[in-house]
Amino acid sequence: MRPVTNMTKKRRTRSRPLPGLVTAAQVAERAGVSKMTVSRVVNGSKRVTDETRRAVKTAIKELGFVPSQLARRLTGRRLGVVALLVPDLANPFFTQVIHGCEDVMRDAGFTILLGNSGEAPHREKSFLETVGALQVDGVILGATGDAATAAVQRLQRAGIAVVLIDRSVADVDADLVVGAAVTPAYLLTQHLLGHGHRRIAMVGGSPEASTSRDRIRGYRDALRDHGIEPDERLIMGGAFTREVGKTTGAALLVAPDRPTAIVAANSLLAFGVIDAALDLDLRVAKDLAVVSFDDVEVTAGRPFLTCADQPAEEVGRIAAVRLLKRLNGDESPAETIVLDTQVRIRASCGCDPGGRSTDPSAAFGENPATGSQLAGE
Repeated sequence: MRPVTNMTKKRRTRSRPLPGLVTAAQVAERAGVSKMTVSRVVNGSKRVTDETRRAVKTAIKELGFVPSQLARRLTGRRLGVVALLVPDLANPFFTQVIHGCEDVMRDAGFTILLGNSGEAPHREKSFLETVGALQVDGVILGATGDAATAAVQRLQRAGIAVVLIDRSVADVDADLVVGAAVTPAYLLTQHLLGHGHRRIAMVGGSPEASTSRDRIRGYRDALRDHGIEPDERLIMGGAFTREVGKTTGAALLVAPDRPTAIVAANSLLAFGVIDAALDLDLRVAKDLAVVSFDDVEVTAGRPFLTCADQPAEEVGRIAAVRLLKRLNGDESPAETIVLDTQVRIRASCGCDPGGRSTDPSAAFGENPATGSQLAGE
């Protein structure tokens, strides 16, 4: 059996030279003067010749420099504001992440400027450009995917600290705080195999999100390690929403050779799959096993979800702590911090609703994971 491991590791990536947000140094270079001269022009000092003043003002206009940025940068003062951008405010996981960030940043005296990209790269780009122009002290980012690379690099080149949450971004050298993904997906899939399922589908969420890709990898690895080649027709993606879960779930469940079990990349997708199953008069846990990521309380009449419970608030807290360290001058190499995820065995997979459950690894020997804990409820 292939070992699946989880670890905290340092991550170094290549950065591409991209133009940054406009700085006083760029204005000074364009005008052929020093940064102090730019400061004097901005502050209306008379110790500047008319010719130099015109040159600096022309450079400011051409580059689109916002003068209010200058005084704070030269004096080292902070704005006292950090930006937090998440991909979906309706996703309970990110709601908990926000709470964790707020607790730490509020205690440190910072105000959070909150944004919601709605999984739309153009909205993400617009928000990051705006907070960059405002020269916030730092950014905590749950990215839509690799489309955020250029915008994040511009922030970093402008001296704004960035910490990533939940999802990595290609070619960005920044701290990343994320819950374990590969190992829990492996365990959830293995648990379904232990119940005798062989046609197991994966509703994997957005293919742009690194965590979605990691969860699909854990699912694939578990199938292959138990002699089953993944059927690509059973792997479906889309936004991390209940609506997408229902649509993709229905498409899977009306097929003649429908799956008997489904792994969902988050709880909203799982609830959508359950909606589709109920519409087709399928009994969850009996006719269809459903497992998912995220531990969200379900509505009345729904079976409790067997799930991989990510420490969402802890993700937010650790990300905020990392940002504060960067703001206080920590220049150590960027790290990827992977937090343990607990697999909770409940009723939706077919286990005893009272909590007497089968260990996910019982049918296949020892638990291959090192970064996920198992619990029956």
